[in-house]
Amino acid sequence: MLTIIRRLSPLTEVSVVLTIAFGRFIVSSLIGLTDFFTGDLSSDPLATDPDDLNAILLYELCASALIAVILGLRGWRIRQFNITFSLYTSLAGLGLMLVDIALYTVSVGWIFIPLFPDSAALYSESPVPTLGVTSVIVFSVVNGCFEELFVVGYVYLTLAARYSMGVAMFISLSIRLLYHLYQGPIAIVTIIPMGLLFFYLYARYRRLWPLMFAHGLLDMYGLWDEICFADTC
Repeated sequence: MLTIIRRLSPLTEVSVVLTIAFGRFIVSSLIGLTDFFTGDLSSDPLATDPDDLNAILLYELCASALIAVILGLRGWRIRQFNITFSLYTSLAGLGLMLVDIALYTVSVGWIFIPLFPDSAALYSESPVPTLGVTSVIVFSVVNGCFEELFVVGYVYLTLAARYSMGVAMFISLSIRLLYHLYQGPIAIVTIIPMGLLFFYLYARYRRLWPLMFAHGLLDMYGLWDEICFADTC
């Protein structure tokens, strides 16, 4: 088995790693998307179930461990991704988070609501608080690091030099969009700007921590209304 892993072609390695990382989420996302076409959607598709949150967290941890073994056997080292943690890169991540929120607001207000007025009503519902603070924090940290490590860092490092920047960006953006399609039409106008911005910044500056930090903050920001505080449960 170890010999087989070491002898994988570069393209096979990419296919295996990305399938492990995102295959499950893409399939689930496409299944969730059918709710918009079958009329089964009756609540906010962005609402999060505690069990789903824990399941995603567990899967990402297990997938990360498995991928780490595979890439380690093939000579990869974590330093290649250039995850430089510092006050400066963290502040850059905070700024990136604010920029993405601004992009989200503009995309939803100027594009999504005019094009999908009926669906837009679903996203305005107040979610029922069911999530714990610790669960949200842990999930946000792990999910932000997991997604950006593989959908940006790994895709860029494996595909940009071998093919082109355009190919790498297209693959990265396509994967990110596919596993967010469960959100419905809103994913198209919000995930594409985010994906383009994040990939460009990594390609330009080769710093992954700002993306991870920003993504974690965005997850926390998005889940904040669903946290079960003492006065909301």
